[in-house]
Amino acid sequence: MLPAQELLGDMLMELDRPTEAYQAYAAVLERSQGRLNSLYGAGRAAEEQGNKALARTHYGDMVTMVGNNFSSQRIDHARAALQ
Repeated sequence: MLPAQELLGDMLMELDRPTEAYQAYAAVLERSQGRLNSLYGAGRAAEEQGNKALARTHYGDMVTMVGNNFSSQRIDHARAALQ
């Protein structure tokens, strides 16, 4: 089950509203640190806003959590953004 704020963030990203989406993901991460979907969403929202430093922070947290032995489209995106 996904938190409502996380679902809101996903919906706002679909509507091309990354600033509001970032706020929704950040709210989830305040309560539940380490949620991969929220870390990825926050990174993507920051990236869409042009805030590469903030995106790298969230992507870095995400990649650190999963280590080097896991791959998915989102993890690969995060790794590429960190290069």
